[in-house]
Amino acid sequence: MHTNASEQSIEASATRAEEAADAVVSSLEDAKNTIMLLTPSLDATQQCINGLFTRATEGTSPTNPTTLTSPTLYSDAVKSTGATTPPAPVSAALARVAIRKRQILIDSQTAKQPLHTENQSTQEIVDKLMNTINVAKPRDAPIIDIRAIMCLKNRGLILELNSSQAANWLKQGANKRNFLEALETPAELKD
Repeated sequence: MHTNASEQSIEASATRAEEAADAVVSSLEDAKNTIMLLTPSLDATQQCINGLFTRATEGTSPTNPTTLTSPTLYSDAVKSTGATTPPAPVSAALARVAIRKRQILIDSQTAKQPLHTENQSTQEIVDKLMNTINVAKPRDAPIIDIRAIMCLKNRGLILELNSSQAANWLKQGANKRNFLEALETPAELKD
């Protein structure tokens, strides 16, 4: 009797350790997907910071000491940056908007048939979705490529596509229906 209880205790401990390890792996995968999703926005922000730094260091030459001491009005500073380069916060906001325009949220309609499992790699999910897109799209469709994917806890997915045109095309009535039918999993596309 004592051996049977001991074996059950060991099995329960092993099961809990395995579940904890799975949770850690899932969290790491979520972190990786988040980093992949945010990288374009961070790159754009870094480029804006580099540009601002370059402009700031060019304007503080020893031959022009007044640049350090004279106060500048905000409106004058904005006007002087030129029409081609918006201020850094505006650039970051524009980058986020551009990324959101390329994103599609897919939610599973039933827990019994999730869009992905915890054991699936990101590449397996991307391959499945690209096959589904290729089955659903006609020849005259825009080029559609998945740039990043984020697996959600509710087994939904956020896809970042190569362009806003691709995302808009996939969200249109017949295209959306064809994609969801080819997916063979009860799901819905959300804006």
